[in-house]
Amino acid sequence: MNTPKLPIENFSSALNQALRNRYGKIPSASFLMNEFNLRSYGAKFITRETARK
Repeated sequence: MNTPKLPIENFSSALNQALRNRYGKIPSASFLMNEFNLRSYGAKFITRETARK
């Protein structure tokens, strides 16, 4: 039986695909953390552990 994906699974799949399209591979958690923190004006910073999850 085909079960629907949860929203978090949809987001995860979309994020992984977008990262592969942009960088040619899935970048490391440290790279993702740095890039997010450089561009996130008005939002809290994320840690490497948050990026890893």
